[in-house]
Amino acid sequence: MALSAAVIIPARNPGPRFQEVLQAVLEQSLDPAIISSLEVLVIDSGSTDGTLEYLPALNDERVRVHEIAPAEFGHGETRNAGAEMTQGEALVFLTHDALPANQQWLNALVKPLVQNPKVAGVFGRHIAYPEADEPTHKALERHFEGFKAQPEVYLEDPVLYAAEEGYRKFLHFFSNNNSAIRRSVWAQHPFADVAFAEDQVWAKEIIEAGYVKAYAHESVVYHSHQFSAFERFQRSFDEASAFRRYFDYRLCRGPRMFIKRVYQETAADRRTLKMNLANVLGHWLGTYSQRLPKRLAQWCSWDKRLQRGLR
Repeated sequence: MALSAAVIIPARNPGPRFQEVLQAVLEQSLDPAIISSLEVLVIDSGSTDGTLEYLPALNDERVRVHEIAPAEFGHGETRNAGAEMTQGEALVFLTHDALPANQQWLNALVKPLVQNPKVAGVFGRHIAYPEADEPTHKALERHFEGFKAQPEVYLEDPVLYAAEEGYRKFLHFFSNNNSAIRRSVWAQHPFADVAFAEDQVWAKEIIEAGYVKAYAHESVVYHSHQFSAFERFQRSFDEASAFRRYFDYRLCRGPRMFIKRVYQETAADRRTLKMNLANVLGHWLGTYSQRLPKRLAQWCSWDKRLQRGLR
């Protein structure tokens, strides 16, 4: 049976590309056997770039806008609020810089929920924007190719799950840049109030509760960033800090692993050295972020910078 879909997009100063994102969502070619209806909710947390003026001008009854103060934004709380304000049986989460690559993006994303009632959530593929550099293209290709062979997974080996960190990471990887969640499951397992990685915290919870998680390789969005070395450091800091806090993973243990990883991950050119150094340094400091002075931890964090409205 087809499901109604609610696309929920948190936004803050998304820039002109957001207009492309929204148009791509509204121009989806909906398969009536998969999606019975579509609504779109944009939750804006203080945009000053013209976004709030653009949205009403769409004059599309499927699109609603809800404004919140910047301080009210939270990765989990804001998405929970969006779910509460919509009616769709499939809760589709998209970030404001994730551009659907074709008109079948939404059908492919929701299809696993229709086909298998045990599937709690689905995440789709990310590809780099055309202007991204070659390492970014290759990194995304390698990452998502790893999920293609097993599009539906569940906790079938508790002993291995307890013993192998890599297996746990594979089972709970999830991305709200491009995802769909069954409303009935979300009602029992809403997103946690966490500073980062609300999607993977949620996936870990539903996997351990016995649900199936799905990957939709044909549900594709353009989503990539051209980070400076410092921004790469900040993103890696946030990732390692969250993984240590919520999963007790140590992405970089001490100076010996730091040196080893930089050596292993770095090619000869200067830019690669700089970016990999920033990545590993972010993972190292993020792993031990709870030991850092508060102001230093905030300076290191990309997410905290965005929440303060800085680019």
